[in-house]
Amino acid sequence: MHGGFMLPDMVTLLPTIAPLAMIAGFFAIFWDLFAPVFNLMIRIFELVPLLFNPTQLANEIITGVIIGIKLIIEAILGFLNPAKYGSTPEARKNRALNKVNQNCYSTSFMNLVLLIICPPFAVFQALGFKIHEIAICTLLTVYAYYFPGLLYAILIISHKIKKNKNSKC
Repeated sequence: MHGGFMLPDMVTLLPTIAPLAMIAGFFAIFWDLFAPVFNLMIRIFELVPLLFNPTQLANEIITGVIIGIKLIIEAILGFLNPAKYGSTPEARKNRALNKVNQNCYSTSFMNLVLLIICPPFAVFQALGFKIHEIAICTLLTVYAYYFPGLLYAILIISHKIKKNKNSKC
């Protein structure tokens, strides 16, 4: 016979088919498990330039530093000359924070992440030092196995958001 496979040649390949099938199955399962992770990483890398605008970030840092320095200088001058830089309404009008355009940023995504990770801290961030609210949320989170504390924090924070809908920012 000339050319082609002969039956004895195919018989020698049969023991390699099962391991090759197992290796192919492993790669198929591996891809099924990690393909969503790879797709998520690609989407995150696409969002990085949108989230971190270097020009805007640099401008915000410079503005914050300048305002901080002005506030420190105003506090020192207010200590030295309270008539001119004190807490009178005219002095408050001329303060550095009032001269700069104030920006309002939506932090709803970070609030949700914080709420899911640590409900008592989210209540603290939303309400401040209202110890009874934080204590109730902490007790519900720790001793009632997380979900009652999470529900309590959601109720408290959503109530605060409804109250503050009429605010400027």
